[in-house]
Amino acid sequence: MTAFEITSVLWRWTPNPPTKASWHFLTIDPQTAMEIRYEALGRTGGFGSIRVSASIGETVWQTS
Repeated sequence: MTAFEITSVLWRWTPNPPTKASWHFLTIDPQTAMEIRYEALGRTGGFGSIRVSASIGETVWQTS
């Protein structure tokens, strides 16, 4: 397993009403994105998603 440490601004995307949900994202620099794509070859899920373990400070969670 390869680890990537990324420092980025967390941003929220909210679709137009009446949807009340929102999603949070990080924008990853192009070089790191390319390295992640390479490491994930053959291991992607729906929509090209990649399972990850993410952390901010002491909080750790599983996502894609």
